[in-house]
Amino acid sequence: MTISDNVESKRIFIGIPVPREISTRIHMLETLVTAPTDSIRWVTGNNLHITLLFLGNIPDTNVESVKSCLHNLEAVSEFELSIENTGVFPQSDKPRIFWMDIVNGRDSLISLQAKVNKSASEYSEVKDDQDYIPHLTIGRVGRSAKLWKFGTDEFLNAVYEPIVFKVEKFYLYMSELLPHGPKYTIIEKYDLQNVQD
Repeated sequence: MTISDNVESKRIFIGIPVPREISTRIHMLETLVTAPTDSIRWVTGNNLHITLLFLGNIPDTNVESVKSCLHNLEAVSEFELSIENTGVFPQSDKPRIFWMDIVNGRDSLISLQAKVNKSASEYSEVKDDQDYIPHLTIGRVGRSAKLWKFGTDEFLNAVYEPIVFKVEKFYLYMSELLPHGPKYTIIEKYDLQNVQD
């Protein structure tokens, strides 16, 4: 999708908020990575989320269409997730992304992502045919970092108490890339169905 210079657009993605307590685990995990100073930008606070679909820069008219179509997914039931274990992309000796794994609730998350993708991918600027890998991104390595100086063994073998929470909603976010890091603004909230036992 090519956007004309005179068309207003926004950088958009869809994601699930996570408990703020995860920031404490991330601070612990940071200490297990050997890396040059300031080579990793760790994600904390309100910027933490599980990405369901990144749409890229899309025209404002399409943003409105995405806002509308995602309300159809509010019929999906709430589900529980557990975050435990660690990993990196693309490989341990050349890390670019540091992440925490999704274990329990993984199938439910994959199912929700597939529904989001089916509903909204037609509006995406980004075409991605890769399979969805559930994870929570917690750190990104700078492009100029010397990867051969990184040590990830302790990070990849970290053991911590699983973080269990209920997925009750997801958001449509706008992302602004600022000098000090990205700023995420919630555009729309989508509540999942509360199914009582």
